Amino acid sequence: WEADDVASECVTVETSGEFVASVLAAWESGLEAQTLSLRAGLADVLGWHWRRSLAVLSPKELQLVLFGDLTAEWTVDTLASSVLPGFGFTTSSNPYKWLLEVLFEFNSQQRVAFIQVCDIWV
Repeated sequence: WEADDVASECVTVETSGEFVASVLAAWESGLEAQTLSLRAGLADVLGWHWRRSLAVLSPKELQLVLFGDLTAEWTVDTLASSVLPGFGFTTSSNPYKWLLEVLFEFNSQQRVAFIQVCDIWV
């Protein structure tokens, strides 16, 4: 399936197998590139023996090191100490207060997504 074919052809029962195979191949190639990039980054930071360095950590410890504590509770106070207003907003600005309230109401999946988006901007 080429990009031009996507716009001109619909997936049918007859073509679904080929479509799924193409999607999986594209997905795997994307994961492969990300995996290679992660390995290269670990080698840059920890040296070429990064696997040995990481082997001392349990899977739970490794998750904590890489992704942080996903179970940490957010309060408006902890958010206010971490999310600083800028661009003319102050801690007494209503939009800033509303942002803290919205962030406080996020579930864990929304928190992870928000942090990932913020990480891109930094």
